[in-house]
Amino acid sequence: MPTHLKLAAAGCFPAGFRQSIAKNMRIAHFTNTFSPTISGVVQHVVILQQALRRLGHEVFIFTENRSTSQPDDAQVFRYPTLDLRLPMDFPAIFPYSPRMERIIAGLSLDVVHLHHPFSLSHRGLTLARRNDLPVVFTFHTQYWHHAHYVPFPFSTLGGKFINRRIARFVTQCDRVVVQSRAMQQVVRQRYPDLANVALVPGAVEPGCSRPGEGAAVRQQLGWQDQLILLSVGRLGQEKNWTTFLEAAILAMDALPNLCTAILGGGPEQAHLSRLGERHIKAGRLKLLGNVPPQDVPGYLAAADLFGFASVTETLGRVIMEALAAGLAVVAVEAWSTGEFIRNGVEGYLTANHAPALAAGFIKVLTDPQLREQLRAAGLTKAQAFDPRIEARRLIKVYEQVA
Repeated sequence: MPTHLKLAAAGCFPAGFRQSIAKNMRIAHFTNTFSPTISGVVQHVVILQQALRRLGHEVFIFTENRSTSQPDDAQVFRYPTLDLRLPMDFPAIFPYSPRMERIIAGLSLDVVHLHHPFSLSHRGLTLARRNDLPVVFTFHTQYWHHAHYVPFPFSTLGGKFINRRIARFVTQCDRVVVQSRAMQQVVRQRYPDLANVALVPGAVEPGCSRPGEGAAVRQQLGWQDQLILLSVGRLGQEKNWTTFLEAAILAMDALPNLCTAILGGGPEQAHLSRLGERHIKAGRLKLLGNVPPQDVPGYLAAADLFGFASVTETLGRVIMEALAAGLAVVAVEAWSTGEFIRNGVEGYLTANHAPALAAGFIKVLTDPQLREQLRAAGLTKAQAFDPRIEARRLIKVYEQVA
């Protein structure tokens, strides 16, 4: 606990002092990735930053500095960075900066919030301890599922190293935050001695539904009256894209008026291009690469169905965005998708293989009444995804450790 709050708790300040601190907190977020990088973590930090500020709190971001970074507001601070274009899209950050240490020491922070268990977050943890500040960490990723990015034959050793490193890291944090009940169970199973796990469900920015933009996107894609299947995400092996695309191809072969669009970039793009070459040449499949987050709602509005095959998500933010946009969802049944979708209610869940997923696509696309029922139930579910709710719950976590 910071010294000034220890004094307040001991009665050394007026009774209203602690309450005033809680109402107007000063929070530092350390994240290895931030705008203009496009990722679920970046989206989460941006949405959380805005929500916390709307509640009257001050939020400071400490992050990477790529050559494409745009001018920031005065509360975003960037460490020197070397962009190595690694498969995971993580830059090499130089976390030692006397200037940053002076800035952090002078901000009168109440809490430090870390968003990765390595690189810049380690520096954030050190600086927090040096300045007598509590530390909160959010588990955004099942990092052990990313060991395949470590070159063979070190991938097996890499997975064990990642797990041990995370275990050491989380025990040094005052509170570990997870965004879904499923991830809470995973963390408790992997780290049974970790008692400081808090559940703070994630959120998406309201206004995901922009029906007026859908027609413009359809025109841009060259698809007017066709059915459109959409999926969004980083094109990494851990996201199960081969299953998704094989299912989409089966569905397109069965439905001549169906087209498929995939938003996102990553190391699997070349493989997916080869897999879908026939439909790309026919103009029925488009791999659109990274799309600015502010443009994604237009694609959601243009689509008839959202498909998802990943089974490694900790949250499934893109599913939340699809539901909030009023889009019916068909997804592979996994512990993360079950957090938001009851099969046959808010969406349609299938087994984890291409024929089953394709059958799900076809079933919902050929049944307008079912599609409308799923869409309406999804919109109702999405009302719980309000960023203000997440921000208020997170403030309670901050108060507990402060």
